[in-house]
This record gives sequence, structure tokens and C-alpha cells, in this order.
Amino acid sequence: MIFAAAAGDAVEARRLRDEIMQKHDASLIGLSKYALLGERSRANEIAADLDARPLGFMLLFDGIGSCNSGAPFDLEAAPNFARLIDEADLPWPPPSPVNWPLKEW
Repeated sequence: MIFAAAAGDAVEARRLRDEIMQKHDASLIGLSKYALLGERSRANEIAADLDARPLGFMLLFDGIGSCNSGAPFDLEAAPNFARLIDEADLPWPPPSPVNWPLKEW
């Protein structure tokens, strides 16, 4: 799935994602995977859900680290996380070492 996303093949990447979700626990497809596939609204939904959980900020930080695409979600989707980013004076969006062709934000 990641190779297809890196190649910009949205159809194949999403087909593989769906296959993984059918065969395995759907939780294997997390925030970063939706971001890599360019599915911004779904990534924001997941970020909002995680942001509302106790210690959800840790999962959001993990999503950022595993995505390697800058911001895997819009900061506005996660107001608790946004507050922590602001308090820590951390840069947003984080740097993007990889250019994922399907992620357009």
C-alpha cells in the first residue's frame, strides 16, 4: 500500500488498504495511512477522535512520526493537541522528509 501511495497510484493503494482492512483488524490502518492516501477528511476524523481521548496526544505524535509527510491532519481537528503544540512552542506543520504524491496538503 505504501509503495503504491509513493508511486501516486491511488486506485491500487486504496485497493490494498481495503484488502488489509478485510483480512485484518481495521485498526492497522491508522491516521498516517489515511494521510498518505490523501484522505484528509478521514485523517481529520481520526485525529479528532484521538484528541478527545486521555493521552490521545501521544497517539497523535506517533501518527506524525510514522507518516513522514508533515502534518497528517489539520491542527484545527485536534484542539487539545493544538494547545499542547502552542504551549511547547513546537513548529507546525512538522517537516516533511518524503513527498507523498497523493497527499495534497
